[in-house]
Amino acid sequence: MLQRTLILPVALLFIGGANAQAAGLPTRNITGQSPWINLPKSMPKFARTLPKNLLGLSIEMDQWPQWAGTTLGSPNKFVNTVLNNIASRTGYAVNLRVGADSEDTGFSVPSVPVYSAIFPNATAEFPFPEATYVAIGKDFYALSANMPAGTDFHVELTNYTQTWISTAGQILDSIDLTFPGAPGLQIGAWADAYRDSIFTVAGTLGTGILDSAAGALVKSFSVHNYFGRHTGDPVTEPKSGQLMGRNTIRGNVTRFAAQVPQAEAAGIDYVLGETNSFSSHGSPGLSDSAEAALWLVDFSLQLASVGVNRIYFHEGVGFAYNLIQPVPIPGNGTTATSVPRIQAAYYGALMVAEAIGTGANTKVAELSSNSTSIAAYGIWEDERLARAVIINSDVFFAGTNGKRSSQTVELGGYTNGKTSIKRLTAPGANSTEVLWAGQNFTLGDPTGSVQETWLNSSSITLEATEAVLLCFK
Repeated sequence: MLQRTLILPVALLFIGGANAQAAGLPTRNITGQSPWINLPKSMPKFARTLPKNLLGLSIEMDQWPQWAGTTLGSPNKFVNTVLNNIASRTGYAVNLRVGADSEDTGFSVPSVPVYSAIFPNATAEFPFPEATYVAIGKDFYALSANMPAGTDFHVELTNYTQTWISTAGQILDSIDLTFPGAPGLQIGAWADAYRDSIFTVAGTLGTGILDSAAGALVKSFSVHNYFGRHTGDPVTEPKSGQLMGRNTIRGNVTRFAAQVPQAEAAGIDYVLGETNSFSSHGSPGLSDSAEAALWLVDFSLQLASVGVNRIYFHEGVGFAYNLIQPVPIPGNGTTATSVPRIQAAYYGALMVAEAIGTGANTKVAELSSNSTSIAAYGIWEDERLARAVIINSDVFFAGTNGKRSSQTVELGGYTNGKTSIKRLTAPGANSTEVLWAGQNFTLGDPTGSVQETWLNSSSITLEATEAVLLCFK
């Protein structure tokens, strides 16, 4: 059964800058020693719950029927296949949120069967612009029934709220949200009226918003976050090698760490309601490259390790940062395709989902490391270390003449046992050809056999721009 949440944003957007740490091209270890990570003997007290439904997708509203299938009862089989690939690794369906910029131009038109939209002319910078008008027909949201069973479906109703309490009150006058299992409400997110302001959990809750009748139904606080902006200008456009730097990611996530406990104290979840690499649909050649896959792994687990409950990676049709292109894309750009297909970042989602796993009482913590380019996370089930993710964010570009570097990472605290290894690999950071455990998922169903090797020492070697998943049997 689909679960639905009505999202009424107060307003919040965080845009980090990949250029803020232009030295985001990772460096070697900071001690002069061989790189190492520490596998603790017991689960750290600071380990955080790792939600099975951590990963979600945010769908641009004007293209929602392309994702769901344009007719009720006729789903987009490709989309459901690639979503189920992720869900099968955690046991939970992928969360979906429908909204974003084009919701501001959406109007309910019950006489329209599903929807109609008017789009502006494409430009070189924005080949797939958002609609300037969307007629929301009677079956528009009913298309959610086309999605895989168990999908948690979030709908944004408006981004223009003079006061959240007033708007939410009007909603409650029309919709009963008090029955068991009813949808919840969400505060936070970004509204155009507040583009120049940043709202915090403490600041928002300090207004007394939760004391209202609608506030009693709030289940989450949402923020939006990007690492910078696609500009189309060769000077200011994000550069390959800047996205997956360990310090860059931590600098971006740090801002959320202090707010998560404030949300928890109020009894609500803290979620990234819309995020991805670079705003304005991503940076072509970077947001759709292997670098984006490694970035997604580190970013997602870093967010989980500070207590973020859910992450919605924004998607459209033809956007460079999409994990999934749900329909054929015309043209000759980096996202052009004659058939629906996945893009590089999708492989990162597969790896994160497999790291989360299907076990019980799953928790995550970042593992200590002496290297600025080696990130590592431990995943515990019932307080037993079950898996570890290690990421080498040293940059190697395919097509260059230089030799690809590698790092042999010592596993401090490792005791000999049966430990399997799966790898997230690509010819280079700038490549779109990515494999997870030796398999290709370009057209939805995997091709090739699963490649799983076994650890035979207390160290493991990773090439530049590679990540591994260790499973302690």
